Amino acid sequence: MKITRMWRCSLWRKLSRRTLLIMRFSVVLLFGIFIQVSANSLAQKVVLQKNQMTYKEVFKEIENQTGLITIYSANQVNKSEKVNISAEEAELSELYESLLQDKGLTFEFVDDYIVIRPFNQTEKAAINKRAQQPEEKKLIISGSIKDEKGEPLPFAAIRIKGTTIGTVSDADGNYNLQFDEQESVVFEISSLGFETAEVIYDGQSTINITLIESIAGLDEVVVTGYQTISRERATGSFSMLNSDNVANSPNETIGGNLESLVAGVQSTVDANGDVQFTIRGVSSLNGNTQPLIVVDGFAIDGGFESVNRNDVAKITVLKDAAASSIWGARAANGVIVITTKQGQAKKGIQVEVEAFTKFSDAVDLDYANPIASSQSQLEYEMFLWQNGYVNPSLGITNINQTKTYGHEQFEAQQMDHLNSGGTGLANFTLDTPVLQDLLSSSYKDQVKDEMLRKATSQNYTVSLRGQGEKNSYSLSVMYNKNNDVMVEDNDDNILINFRNNMKVSKWLDFDVGIMSQMQNRNSRGVGLTDIKQMSAYETLLDENGNYKHINSGPLTLTQPGTYNMPVLNEILDRGDGWTYDNFNNNPLQNMRSQDFNTKTFSTRINGGLKFKIADGISFDSKFQHERSTIKTRNVFGEESYYTRKTVNSFAVTDYNAIATPGAPYTITDQQVPAGEMVYVNNGQRESTLFRNQLSFNKTYGDHSINFIGGTELIWNEYETQDDWLYGFNDRNYQNIVPDAYNGLTQVFSPPYVTTSLPRGGETRMLTNRFFSLYSNLAYTYKDKYTFSGSVRTDASNSIVDDNSKRYSPFWSVGGSWQLSKEEFIKDITWLNRLSLRTTYGVNGNAPSTSASVPVLQFVPGSQPWSGAGVDNAYLVELGNPTLGWEKVKQFNVAVDFAVLKNKLYGSLEYYNKNSEDQLALISLPSTDGTTSQYFNAAAMKNTGFEMSLNGNINLGPVKWHPILNFAYNDNLVTDVKEVEILLGAIGGKRFVEDYPYLPAWHYKYNGLNADGIPTVLGKNGEVYDANMSIEGTGVAATDLLWNTGSYIAPVVSSFTNEFSYKNFSLLATITGKFGHYMPVSGFGYGVSTFTQNYHENLDEMISGNHEAVGEFPLPDGFIPGYNNYNPNARYLESRVEDASFIKLKDIMLSYQLPQSIISKIGCSGVRLYAQMSNVGLLWTANDLGIDPEYPQGGSFFRPERTYTLGLNLKF
Repeated sequence: MKITRMWRCSLWRKLSRRTLLIMRFSVVLLFGIFIQVSANSLAQKVVLQKNQMTYKEVFKEIENQTGLITIYSANQVNKSEKVNISAEEAELSELYESLLQDKGLTFEFVDDYIVIRPFNQTEKAAINKRAQQPEEKKLIISGSIKDEKGEPLPFAAIRIKGTTIGTVSDADGNYNLQFDEQESVVFEISSLGFETAEVIYDGQSTINITLIESIAGLDEVVVTGYQTISRERATGSFSMLNSDNVANSPNETIGGNLESLVAGVQSTVDANGDVQFTIRGVSSLNGNTQPLIVVDGFAIDGGFESVNRNDVAKITVLKDAAASSIWGARAANGVIVITTKQGQAKKGIQVEVEAFTKFSDAVDLDYANPIASSQSQLEYEMFLWQNGYVNPSLGITNINQTKTYGHEQFEAQQMDHLNSGGTGLANFTLDTPVLQDLLSSSYKDQVKDEMLRKATSQNYTVSLRGQGEKNSYSLSVMYNKNNDVMVEDNDDNILINFRNNMKVSKWLDFDVGIMSQMQNRNSRGVGLTDIKQMSAYETLLDENGNYKHINSGPLTLTQPGTYNMPVLNEILDRGDGWTYDNFNNNPLQNMRSQDFNTKTFSTRINGGLKFKIADGISFDSKFQHERSTIKTRNVFGEESYYTRKTVNSFAVTDYNAIATPGAPYTITDQQVPAGEMVYVNNGQRESTLFRNQLSFNKTYGDHSINFIGGTELIWNEYETQDDWLYGFNDRNYQNIVPDAYNGLTQVFSPPYVTTSLPRGGETRMLTNRFFSLYSNLAYTYKDKYTFSGSVRTDASNSIVDDNSKRYSPFWSVGGSWQLSKEEFIKDITWLNRLSLRTTYGVNGNAPSTSASVPVLQFVPGSQPWSGAGVDNAYLVELGNPTLGWEKVKQFNVAVDFAVLKNKLYGSLEYYNKNSEDQLALISLPSTDGTTSQYFNAAAMKNTGFEMSLNGNINLGPVKWHPILNFAYNDNLVTDVKEVEILLGAIGGKRFVEDYPYLPAWHYKYNGLNADGIPTVLGKNGEVYDANMSIEGTGVAATDLLWNTGSYIAPVVSSFTNEFSYKNFSLLATITGKFGHYMPVSGFGYGVSTFTQNYHENLDEMISGNHEAVGEFPLPDGFIPGYNNYNPNARYLESRVEDASFIKLKDIMLSYQLPQSIISKIGCSGVRLYAQMSNVGLLWTANDLGIDPEYPQGGSFFRPERTYTLGLNLKF
């Protein structure tokens, strides 16, 4: 941040104090600071060529010759007033005394600034009195000045009240002051961003002072990425976080606590367990919904993981059109602007070291995989056989008909019944040795012991920062290692950041930044999905420690299931020549024989030149290049099921012999070579940006003008290549190329049935180009009234050639009014700040799911190395000749306030956000060559309210800093040209016209009909039987189902409380989401013999307690259409639950070691902390024990309670 001469007394408000502390320097002490000036500064001389100059010309000439900037108030010094200069060469102290002697003003030198302030009569009297008195006895006091957390306050001022006698603390917060002996000495201590304190002198030689935070120091500045402006002159919607907010969340990335610290930000977890962020609701139906991330003025392709949390000085979240319109087509979802720390004005190098470790509770396997008990599963499988739901002859000789162990046993009972002369169905029983053994078995113990572990993490960071006469620099290195819950799954991450800002001359600044990141991710390719393939009664190992076969569902080539093992074993027993002697599938064996690795190397280099053309006028030229390479190598060892099954299933022999029970055969050829199988994927992403910008920042009396205008050019290129290697030997890195990939036969299929082998060899490329022109203008009158406007036009190669659509203008207008500066409000003593802000504007999204021209995919022939085979081309995208920008129109109005001596402060905001021309997949007649195509044919709106309330409250020795955030968002899809949606499709629809985004649906359970069949009541008043195909009726789903609400929370709130006592600090964060719903998993009513397990609701259903779990009852016997129970049960009311909750998210305790201790070890600060994350739910609307943020049924484990221990050292 840079202070300019445009600053006035009206700017003495709050600047984020923790940012100043962590960055270890203060801009200037602008209010209530009286210090002893530096002898070197006092002795500096200037040469003035003119005898008569205006104050503005004098101050400008002093800046040119010394680099010192003069700060003054316009109502105290008239910059246009002329003054007589009596000497060509003069010392600064003498010159300023001469300039100010008749104005009742004095001055002081602070760092690189000269501050002019009032010189009151009491001070004059004290000076005159001291001049007339004889020399007094000299006294000396010393001590330290700290904040409430024990952090030292550099450059804090301490002076004798009513005099100019004083000094400032050094960079470590220590001070030493000599003064004359006198009566009634009261010391006044002040620092930027803190309440002024007074201490009565009573002969002490040491006085240690603790200052209390205030928001009445200097105005914060809003960083948009293109410019930095005073908060009072910002008209847009924004929220700001400082380095302390980040430090209070020891996570690997900085995104962990955004939701709880910024009103309007909401995080959700996708199907892969990845956290996604939205600001003020979803702005696009099919396009990008993630906010743009900007680091030090540059938009980046990477996410938060490319930013070291210890480097963060400030985060500004821009939410509305005015704040983000200058970013144009990338800003419709909001902008998160990150400013990193710079070197500070301190001798030597500042070193900061931080280390923390995390460890989590054991995974709750019952929560992650809520399946029925072994007893219930076997009873249900027997129920299916007893009631004829399983065809007794089905699969007896079909090798592809997979069966669970239970079904195999019941099939054996049926076969024994038939072989002994019986007819019909056998008298099935669980009372056999094998089934009794299964009844007492559970998959859990071995899975926990062999496949799972407690997650741990370690993080180490070293930062070096400093500042010289001409430059400031910052270097940080972070290493992070995570061990995931799956055994052998881990990742390593090294992140290096370097930044250097250099003042080449008075008219030229140069800055450069370099980021380098190396990530290494290892896994075994086995996860929760594989565990869910196990039946409740299956175990991984037998009593001798041998791998047991685990059935894994239907057989496909790319996701290999398992075979009918009794049939397969019979075939294997009479054959010869198999490459691998078994087809057993076992997740543990796969985990131990597979090796998946992904290496990512990313670099980001940026630089800029700033030309200072004239006072307040500058030209910036900036450049950034990003490059990321991702190399994936997944090795399927010879012991993995995927390799063994693939090689064996493509063996060649006489199919008739295979298909004839008892007939011998021999494998004669192998279409897939033996050895490891390796999948390789190499990706590369490059992005280049050029920006040139002219800035104008001037003040003329009561008028201030801030203008920027520029142009920007961006290239983005993405490329991926993949390949499959067969017969791989890791000793010599040789592989064997199959003779063919297409038209292959499989050993268990007739020869006329052919298939293909995964081959890879594809190259995919995508290029995006953007060209932009932008400008932003803000005009402020009397520091009270601000009017702003911005215009930007973007062009993209993804938009059609029509310039009226390709060059889409994005714009905004806004204004703000500082009411608290009006005369009619100044007398309201309890009101410290009141301002209004409002904006309206348009920004947009670039289409990412469609193209304006046809896209072809070329696939080479089956034997490209020999020239055999025919190359093929596929039409991937028809192309949309009308493709245009998605647009978002947003209105925002806000009130900022501070009351009760700034003890309470915050903001209230209302917004209306309309998304138009949204891309939607529209159904087309098949005569058009396709059944659907993306068009700019949808619309959506978001309306909301946000409140942010902060406090600085003293409770005796305890300081309380609460932060309450509340956000409400009402979302509605207003237009989607969609044909009727049937029951089977609506569950997967994220948007339906006249309903919120991600709608939740249900119909009502209507009891049993006269035949004992469950029924449901539709929204249309019709009653439907559970065993009928309700979808087959052709009734639109919106006529059948009630809309419960949305799966996205409309209300998000958080309450963060920080309590400080001496050197201790306790912080707790409570979060809540309200008004939304969550899907609830339930029983599947399966009749397939390969269904591995069933939902835990079966335990109650077997006992006749179906109503307790909201399920259809199990039939007493055979019911036609029972297979329709499952699709119809998906929309029962019990499958949708109120997801409202309140959660204790984090508790953190920290302790700052006393200065008396750390000074002995050469440190300027030592902080110890402990944190508990994911503490637990305080309240939920549901009584099912489900965490609404992590509902059951997903493919990933819910994060468990995590404990963190950390240490931060500063030198």
